[in-house]
Amino acid sequence: MNSNTDVIKSKHSHGYFHYGFIVVAGAFLTQFVLMICLQGLPLNLAQVEKSLGITHAAAGSITGTFGACYAVCAIFWGWIADKFGPRIAMTIASVVAGVAMIVFGNAVDSVTKAIVIYAFVGFGAAGIYSATIPKVVGAWFVPEKRGKAVTCITPGGTLMGTILGMTVPILTVGYGWQATMSILGVVILVLAAIIFSLVRNHPAEKNLTPFGAAKDTPVRLPEKKSSFSFDEFKIVAKKKITWHLSSFFICWQFPYAISSAFLVLSFVRGGLSAADAGFALVIYKVFTLAGQFVWGPLSDKIERKFIIALSCINWAIFGAGYAMFWGDSPKLMYFTVAFMGIGVGIVPCIMAAFSDYFDSQYRGTANGVISTSSFIGRFFGPIAAGILADKYGLPAGFVLASVAMVGAAVISMTLPRLRTKDAI
Repeated sequence: MNSNTDVIKSKHSHGYFHYGFIVVAGAFLTQFVLMICLQGLPLNLAQVEKSLGITHAAAGSITGTFGACYAVCAIFWGWIADKFGPRIAMTIASVVAGVAMIVFGNAVDSVTKAIVIYAFVGFGAAGIYSATIPKVVGAWFVPEKRGKAVTCITPGGTLMGTILGMTVPILTVGYGWQATMSILGVVILVLAAIIFSLVRNHPAEKNLTPFGAAKDTPVRLPEKKSSFSFDEFKIVAKKKITWHLSSFFICWQFPYAISSAFLVLSFVRGGLSAADAGFALVIYKVFTLAGQFVWGPLSDKIERKFIIALSCINWAIFGAGYAMFWGDSPKLMYFTVAFMGIGVGIVPCIMAAFSDYFDSQYRGTANGVISTSSFIGRFFGPIAAGILADKYGLPAGFVLASVAMVGAAVISMTLPRLRTKDAI
């Protein structure tokens, strides 16, 4: 028998607590790491701008470069996950992000250094979610149980976003943004150690079958590839649906990156305190979580592309409303932010839609290509918004974001219906 596909006599996966849920707990913590990477700088952006004496456009360049690295480098970490296992990939990625965060807090004294160093945070963040989590969940859970597993993992980001919104402003006021960024980097390194201790690549490593497998189901170790093949990329690249979805995701990431970069800063510039700005982020994250429970069930009953378009229109309306009420009514600012959060809660539905259009053997490659293309929106969104903000004020950036989100809704409406025969 080929050693690469040895059959392991495994324990029955029922009747006791399955180790797959320990793996889910480790994966849940990866979302803590990811959210620290995504929000560590935006929460301190006002202080960084003041300390370095830079413009909104320059600040947007820092977050935009981070977004580009976060999007583009997912393909690399996916390859590492295939070569050495997702456990190694997500651990190394976390360590890279944590070390870069510490260096950012200790070495940044110019916008150039800020861009370069935070790019490494983005590089590490790219290996935390889309490049590794699907591979882990796919190994540890049978298909009909994977949705439940992902549902248990995703809220980790929202929870950490809430924690960061409440704690980072306090740390920044007390110790400064430099020390705060270093503290966040140390937290990431601690989380990396815990993730490595909990996660395993495959149930065969614990002599188990995947959770939900039938009794006495044997487990075949995944076959090791002798070389890295580009055939999947060629197949995916030839499909129109790949670029249709990519155009949607570029438009969607454009406003998403703008809100991530400038939401907290806009509250501070609107005359509110750093604590109030942090509370706005808490509202945004809490309602994002609520949105996940709204859009997901709806997309199981109504064509998914229509639900995605509806959420985009929702965000566009309240994003424009936020720009209208900015600086005049804090209560209405909080109100519009809440509904913007509900709109952003469509992310799990978007991931499900991407999977619907591709067969399993091409799904990872396809999602990697789509995620990589999204760097266009992630990179240019904050830069464009920053340029408009410098000239017309921060509300102009949110108006631009709303227009882009309408574009995403239009593209979503033109997607093919999600039927099995539409998959490549």
